[in-house]
Amino acid sequence: MMDAVCIAVPCLNEEKALCANLPRLVEHLRKLSSVRWEVVVVDNGSTDGTQGVVRQLRQQYSEVSLLVQPKRGRGNAIRGAWQASQATVLAYMDADMPVDILQTLDLVGPILNGRTDVVYGNRFDRRSLVKRSVLREMLSRGYRMLAGAMVGTGIQDFQCGFKAIRGACRDVLLPEIQDGHWFFDTELLVLSLVQGLRVEGIPVRWQDRDETRVRFAQTIWSDLVLLAKLRRRLATFSASSKPRGVSGAHMRS
Repeated sequence: MMDAVCIAVPCLNEEKALCANLPRLVEHLRKLSSVRWEVVVVDNGSTDGTQGVVRQLRQQYSEVSLLVQPKRGRGNAIRGAWQASQATVLAYMDADMPVDILQTLDLVGPILNGRTDVVYGNRFDRRSLVKRSVLREMLSRGYRMLAGAMVGTGIQDFQCGFKAIRGACRDVLLPEIQDGHWFFDTELLVLSLVQGLRVEGIPVRWQDRDETRVRFAQTIWSDLVLLAKLRRRLATFSASSKPRGVSGAHMRS
């Protein structure tokens, strides 16, 4: 049986981004005929024409489907798409597709060939080519330092919107992830290691597509609170069950 890959694309008012990027993505995936592809656009409370664009594109691309998730938050959107799929690999990417779509097979390939269980894009890999604003670079590096100090896993890039997991791991991971928003990504990676899964980072070609709308103080405070909660959760593991992956035993980059 042919392996299937489900790619969730969380959307909140992404009408323009979908028009520009979704056809390019599907046309590229069709060239990778060794895998059956599912692209699930998850509308997360849009007030623009996002749903109409997806319905129109579905008429041309059978690989595309629409899932409406009224509960806001990127994590909730990804969770909804992954729970509804029985694919071999479950992935997600941002609607503005800042990572080169030609790298889609780079993301899911290590899982399909049995090398690892979880893959994430690593913009800090020295082989990565990254074009982004100074503000976003500062925030990303700051978060990386905070997370490294507080949950110390060896993960290099928690927040890159380009991740995949083995479908068989879904029911182990998703019940443990508490956040339904941006912190979903951090929990996904850290708890993968807690569960003893193999986690691998890959270099990416990344270019910011939209303007920064981040509030420094609010973002930093939220990060600190959520990281502190996760750190307390990790501390509840007994010495015998403490994840080997936290020491780097299951990390690849």
